[in-house]
Amino acid sequence: MAQPTSVTLWMCSIGGLSDSDLAELTELVAEPERHVAARMRQSADRSAVLAAHALLRVAIGDALGVRLDEPYTRRCGRCGGTDHGKPSLPSTDVTFSISHTRGMVAVALGHASLGVDVEAVNNRVNWLAIAPASLTYRERHRIAGLPKAEAAGLALRLWVRKEAALKCTGFGMGVDMTEIDMLGIGVRGGWGSVVGSRVWVADLSTLDGYVGAVAGPTKLDRIDKRHLVGSELVAASRNYRRGRFPIS
Repeated sequence: MAQPTSVTLWMCSIGGLSDSDLAELTELVAEPERHVAARMRQSADRSAVLAAHALLRVAIGDALGVRLDEPYTRRCGRCGGTDHGKPSLPSTDVTFSISHTRGMVAVALGHASLGVDVEAVNNRVNWLAIAPASLTYRERHRIAGLPKAEAAGLALRLWVRKEAALKCTGFGMGVDMTEIDMLGIGVRGGWGSVVGSRVWVADLSTLDGYVGAVAGPTKLDRIDKRHLVGSELVAASRNYRRGRFPIS
């Protein structure tokens, strides 16, 4: 029988970060991720990318007790390509997944393939408009009978479950989301399937203004949560650069 998966989930509310704060966080971010941030049109999106990758370094440093500044490698779970796909750090068996949205970033750490996704509730995306391209027939039928606000909320919840599951498998967004059904996830989590791979998905609670989910290859028996604010992340980044561990 497969052993349950334990996850350490780091989350950070990043509203209010100053330019000097972002400059400090950027020191922890590798060049490829800096380029990703630079391509973002909106400053809030650039901040989220930089903060998310800084949080990843802080979280891994805290877990290992050392700085780990090597660049990520990537491998696609579908085609095996190394120019895209699920990121990893070759020198450690610590696995991770990363997510960012305006105002919130998240990192999941463990020792099994993981996926995490967070989305802002008010992020200007019309979740009902994209439902035909992202939900199964059964999911669309479920939201069709709900009031508009409730239907949009469920569509968003299903989206983050699917994103987390796709990150867990490493298949990415090339998979047809209309073939991934996530209605069966209960209060304590449940099984979903992505291209024949079973994935355990659990919703994240107590995220004011945000919706999130985390996924693993086996049942998630424990999720240890650490929630920072922007100033705490900046302070943690200083400890990381100085090699002071544990950070938290």
